[in-house]
Amino acid sequence: MEKAKVMIVDDSKTVHSELSSILSEISWNEKNLDIEHTYGYEEFKKIFVPEKYALVITDLVMESDDAGIKVINHIRHTCNDKKARIILMTANPEKVPTDLLTRDYDINAYIEKKNLSPFSIKLTVLSMLKTYQDITSLERAIITLENVAANASEMSLAELLINTFFQVRTFLSLKRPGIKLNGEIFVNSERIFPPKFMNSERLEYRYDFHTKVKENTILFVLYSSKELNALETSYVRSLLKNLQRSLVSTKYPDVEEEFVIMLSKVVEAKSEETGDHVNRVAELSYY
Repeated sequence: MEKAKVMIVDDSKTVHSELSSILSEISWNEKNLDIEHTYGYEEFKKIFVPEKYALVITDLVMESDDAGIKVINHIRHTCNDKKARIILMTANPEKVPTDLLTRDYDINAYIEKKNLSPFSIKLTVLSMLKTYQDITSLERAIITLENVAANASEMSLAELLINTFFQVRTFLSLKRPGIKLNGEIFVNSERIFPPKFMNSERLEYRYDFHTKVKENTILFVLYSSKELNALETSYVRSLLKNLQRSLVSTKYPDVEEEFVIMLSKVVEAKSEETGDHVNRVAELSYY
């Protein structure tokens, strides 16, 4: 997994130095942050690449009183980047057009510079990175789901079950960095995965999932190095429950919508803005 990219937009070299010092102490997914620096809206506009950055920390007042608003507008409206998390900082809170920002801009955190502390910055940044990772894992899981759905009619039961295992492993690995997952799949008591000549490493936690597909009895065993929560095991059950319909038809928007709702719960989106993003993804997936 690549380092999380963070861009700081501020016309003060002192602020850049202080923030860099604090952010250098943050480890995300066992890696340091990749920090880039720009010193105003015009420079930012030349450097910013949509969906490259997990987090943008921008000042409000730079070369103009509304430079920070221009930065946010460029991210959200010009580039249509809805995933990047944005923290707005200012030393001049009286210049913040509160109504405009809450109505027209997707700002994820707001900090007054006079209240800055290393602890509050770290806490806010970690919260933003967690939300970004959840959104990213949600979208990747939906893409994987759509790929499986598109090819389901051409897959055998064994192929679809094995694809389901790898989908589960990919999604949980994105959501729970460092987790180790293995599995076994049985159809009518006969193991089809992994191949019979291979052993599956049995990790600390074992989860058994039972279902029936086209009159076949399925046992889907998941071994995990970390304990899974109820929503994560529900995600696996939801995938398996819909295998029958996946094999029958590739056109099932109602099933995809159900998966999106389940995925939104699995990523445990706690804030209103993340919930809004999940709803937008659900609408796009449906169409």
